[in-house]
Parts: sequence; C-alpha cells; structure tokens
Amino acid sequence: MPWIFKVPFLIPPWAAAQTWGFVILWNVRWPISASVLAHELRHVDQARRLLWVGWPFAYLIAWIRADFNYTNISYEVDARKHASDPYYLNWAKKLIAERNLK
Repeated sequence: MPWIFKVPFLIPPWAAAQTWGFVILWNVRWPISASVLAHELRHVDQARRLLWVGWPFAYLIAWIRADFNYTNISYEVDARKHASDPYYLNWAKKLIAERNLK
C-alpha cells in the first residue's frame, strides 16, 4: 500500500502530486482527486515493476528521451492513460475513503 503525505509544496510548483517509489506526495493546495490519485497509483505500480531502486533511473532516462518535455515522458503518457482505468480509479476511491483523504 502506498504512503500518502500532504506537503506544502512540490517541485514543480504546478504539480498536484508526485510519486517517489511507494510514497505519494500531495500538494496541500490541491484537493484530493480520484483521477489524479489513480495517475499516481499507476506510478506506484511502475516503480514496483522496476524494483523501486530502478524507478528514478528509468524515469530519468525516459525524461531525457522525451527531450525533457514532461508531457512526452513515456511513464507520464502511460499514467495518463491509466488515470481513467477502473482498476486504478477504484483503488484511488478506496484509499480516499479508507484514509479519509480530503
């Protein structure tokens, strides 16, 4: 199960959330959203598949391959596709309810 922490800021500042392995950091200025959380949960699965330690390196390589264009990073493209996937949406809704996230 991922850990979810609300934080006062993120880098980049426009981000609602970020995933670092199995830790999801949520910007307190953004309301918790099932679709954004589903996106982040897909990143948790991506990191798990890369054995956590390989995730930062794989993401960096994907970012370089995308010419440092966030929207074209393969992991982000994949997570955006899965943000509406029932598996991830249901997982997100369950976490929101169980942990009383607001």
